[in-house]
Amino acid sequence: MEGIGAIVSILTLIIGIVLIIAQLRLFSIDGTLKAILAEMQRQNSSLPAPAVSPEAQSKEELRAKIADVQKNWPGYK
Repeated sequence: MEGIGAIVSILTLIIGIVLIIAQLRLFSIDGTLKAILAEMQRQNSSLPAPAVSPEAQSKEELRAKIADVQKNWPGYK
């Protein structure tokens, strides 16, 4: 019975060491991912805003006019 207790305690020690190593590895990966995310956000903020095409702008103006007519039409539901 004492042999089984020693084997269980050794296995517990090995599992504990493996879990500590895995946790340290995850911390390393987390730091790397945070650095990558910060770099991506920095690059994204330095990009110029996309220009609105005249076609898209005219569509928005048309939608605004339609919405205005629908809102102000006396019998429109």
